[in-house]
Amino acid sequence: FGTPTEKKAQIEAQLLPPEETGKPAFPKEEARRAMAVSGVLAGADRPLSAADIAGHFRKGKTVEREVGLTLRAFARLGYLDSGDGGRTFTTRRVG
Repeated sequence: FGTPTEKKAQIEAQLLPPEETGKPAFPKEEARRAMAVSGVLAGADRPLSAADIAGHFRKGKTVEREVGLTLRAFARLGYLDSGDGGRTFTTRRVG
């Protein structure tokens, strides 16, 4: 559709792979999810909620539940601290 000039512009448009267009996708595999959540927490300068962490990924609202499950698993294992009853989390600092 469009004029010959418009068609040429459409053909010449630069296409970027999804990972270069913004936020990364939340991983499907549990081990990769754990690494992704850990990475976001490690780079944080304040406690983060599941919604905060989910916002770092595409479809953030959709993956918020899975992020929350990962956070609770880490907390049960003693890897995270929460000063507000489990609403926000920080990585446990040793020493």
